[in-house]
Amino acid sequence: MEAWMILISVSLLIILFGMYVMFYKKKRFSARQQTNIRKYWKEVEVLEKHNPEQAILRADKLLDHALEIAGYKGTLGQKLKDARYIFSSNNEIWNAHKIRNKIAHDIHFRPSMVQIKASLKGFRRAFNDLGVKL
Repeated sequence: MEAWMILISVSLLIILFGMYVMFYKKKRFSARQQTNIRKYWKEVEVLEKHNPEQAILRADKLLDHALEIAGYKGTLGQKLKDARYIFSSNNEIWNAHKIRNKIAHDIHFRPSMVQIKASLKGFRRAFNDLGVKL
């Protein structure tokens, strides 16, 4: 009976470790990848001053690209769902993505400065949660 308990315990530990690796462990970006992401983020910051709507669109694309590098597949929405365990504020990131969608698809939508700042803050937090300090 003791052997079965040990076997079950070891099996459970292996399963839990596998779940940890799948859901919680962040893929580390190489130094070069981090440098490239920071370079593109600088472009987002420049756009923020002159064309804030374009800055949000660019930040959203950059997050999509970073999640692709990290191994997530599908649309950005699917990637955000799959990566939800690594983000400290899913709502903030989803709200930023929703603002992006309104900019891209609603011809009459003009985000307020509060929405722009909040969206870019959400994207910035997403990169920090991914391990890329901006």
